[in-house]
Amino acid sequence: MKRIRQSQSGYTLVEAVVGVMIIALAASAIMLGVSKARSSLNSIRLRERAYEELKIYTDYWKSMAAAGKISPTNSSNANGERVVLKQDIDGNTVVEGRLFRKIVRGNDSGEFSVYYKLKTWVKWKDNVYGHREQKILEFNTKQLKFNL
Repeated sequence: MKRIRQSQSGYTLVEAVVGVMIIALAASAIMLGVSKARSSLNSIRLRERAYEELKIYTDYWKSMAAAGKISPTNSSNANGERVVLKQDIDGNTVVEGRLFRKIVRGNDSGEFSVYYKLKTWVKWKDNVYGHREQKILEFNTKQLKFNL
């Protein structure tokens, strides 16, 4: 009597489990990459916001120097001025920074002008890849005040 061999089609249980494991491993790698990318993007947004706030702050103090409104009492601030860098949907502060300044009258000021050296900086704590890290962004600039 002849035996007829039946062909098997489909996958065995082991093949199916291996396929599911490969897909799960790939999905977890993708999710980890998305998480890192989101953290990096958040860090970049904070740095951009800090840059904008520092630029406004520096321009303000440059205009104060140009107008002759700099005195020893307002030439520096040890505690810094609070600035909000990130808020949640409800308007609550999530990340805040501190703006600092140091303004020094230059020794090479002349008869018709006063030369100021301005140093402004902002500090904030950034949550990079799960740990908080102190970040600093600093501007060094100069300003003249003409004595007319």
